[in-house]
Parts: sequence; C-alpha cells; structure tokens
Amino acid sequence: MVAVVADTENHAKLSYTSYRLVPHIAFLDPKLTASLPPRLTATTGIDALTHAIEAYTSIQKNPISDALAQQAISLISKNLALSCAEPGNLEARTNLALGSLLAGASFSNAMVGLIHAIGHSLGGLCHIPHGQAMMLLLPHCVHFNRTHGYHQGLYGELLGALKPNLDTARLTAAEKDALFETELFSLNDFFRRVYGVPTKLSEMGISRKELAAVAKQARYDGAALYNKQEITEEVAFTILEAAY
Repeated sequence: MVAVVADTENHAKLSYTSYRLVPHIAFLDPKLTASLPPRLTATTGIDALTHAIEAYTSIQKNPISDALAQQAISLISKNLALSCAEPGNLEARTNLALGSLLAGASFSNAMVGLIHAIGHSLGGLCHIPHGQAMMLLLPHCVHFNRTHGYHQGLYGELLGALKPNLDTARLTAAEKDALFETELFSLNDFFRRVYGVPTKLSEMGISRKELAAVAKQARYDGAALYNKQEITEEVAFTILEAAY
C-alpha cells in the first residue's frame, strides 16, 4: 500500500510504501460518490484504470496482480461512462468502486510506473489534479511504450477487458496492442466531447516552458523504479510534448 504526501516547499509528491498502511477492513459506500460531478468521476475513474494497466505491465507483475488488474479494467470500462451519465445509478457506482478497489489491490502487489512518475511531477510542480494528470498522460504513455517495443503483447491481453465486444480473433498481438491504444484515445475523446474534460496539457494553463522541470523531476519519482525502461528526462519530455 502506498501513501502519497505533497511536499509543498519543494513542489514534489513523495510516495511512502508500507504494509502498515493496509487496512484490515475497507468499506465501499457508492452513495458517497453519487454527488461527484461527471468530470471528477471521469478523471478519478481513469486514474483507477491507470492503476490496473500499469500494474499489469510492471516489472513486479505476478499472477495475482494480473488477475486483479483484468477484473478491475472490466468493471471500470463497463461502468465509468454509465456512472457519469447516471450519477445516482448505485449499481454502476458500486461496480466502479469495486473496480477501483481491485485496481488498488493490483498495483499494491505490483506497483505503477511511467505514467504515475510523470503524473506525480505534474501534480507537484504544476498542481494538476492527479486523476486529470492520468487522463492526460495515459494514452500518450501507452503510445510511447508500444512504439518503442515495450510491453509487447501485454496491452493486447487487456483489450478484451477494456472492450469486450470487439472481434479480435484475427488480429495479431501487435495489432491488438495498437487497438488498445486507440481505444484509450477514444475514451479521452468521449469524455472531452460529452463532459468537456480537458485532454491536453495546454488546456490546463501550463506553459510549455514548465515541461522541462516536470521531466527532470519525473526520473526521480518512486514509480520510476518499477518501470521496464529507464525514465530519462528525454523520455519524460517527449511524452509531455505529445500530451501538450
């Protein structure tokens, strides 16, 4: 389990990992989230989705975290848009909460990586809400990983959970990976079009001049330790430029 603490003096987010943070009991009450506006529902839901995706591609992935991630993605993908459209739909809210719980359990057993490393730096330096940062970065980080040969076949393995109605029987592993990326971009486009959720860093009032500092800090984030490839300033800056 991870606790993230904001260091306001140094404009950084610090992660602390300990089994002592794991609760004995967790209560999920969907009624408490019914008043959450669609924009916050969307961005925090994408954060939970990112937890599961990064756990599935972490260097510490394992059969237990994989199973949790798959089920989390399935629950989130089926209920996120519905929860935004029908805030009082307690069945959808319950399933979304369960998906978030399973995603949390998944990354608690495998950890996160590139997306969170850059996202934490965006939050610390530019004060971008965490869920919003995940929405801005997720498809671009997946694109970077896929086009640089990282996590080959893994994204495609998650495609069935993300979009269960797609016919992928004749697709190669590489084609499934590419389609997974496309579906993530489509998801962002949907929330932008329907609810006005920003999907570009430039829409958040961030200057392009700030990106270099974010990229520099990202390489020292704790999540960078669990990424398959080294997160250099160049890698982080390339992704930030794409998301801008």
